[in-house]
Amino acid sequence: MTAGGGSSSLSTDLAEQLKITPDRAAELLSPSWSNFVRGKITEQAFWGSIERRYGKPISTTQRDIWETKGMEPLPSMVQLVHRLKTHGYNVALLSNTIPATTQYLKADGSCHTR
Repeated sequence: MTAGGGSSSLSTDLAEQLKITPDRAAELLSPSWSNFVRGKITEQAFWGSIERRYGKPISTTQRDIWETKGMEPLPSMVQLVHRLKTHGYNVALLSNTIPATTQYLKADGSCHTR
């Protein structure tokens, strides 16, 4: 449905926030990322694990890496959904978007939930 974002852009964004290399940021993110996106750990536990590996606290401002770049719906997918609805199909969208990104999308009006 979207062009997508992903962990590589998170690594770049975290690297910029912490003034480290993207490779180092990826090393910090990697061990906890899959558990976080699968809902096995909370955002607080995710950041705690990164701070332990980083060796110092990471401020709320530095944690602001949940970009919504690439999260805009692809026009062809939106058109497909409208066509399906016009033809009487019930349509729903399921996303693996993490809660922090969903908050950003809701704030800018890009996410609609029922």
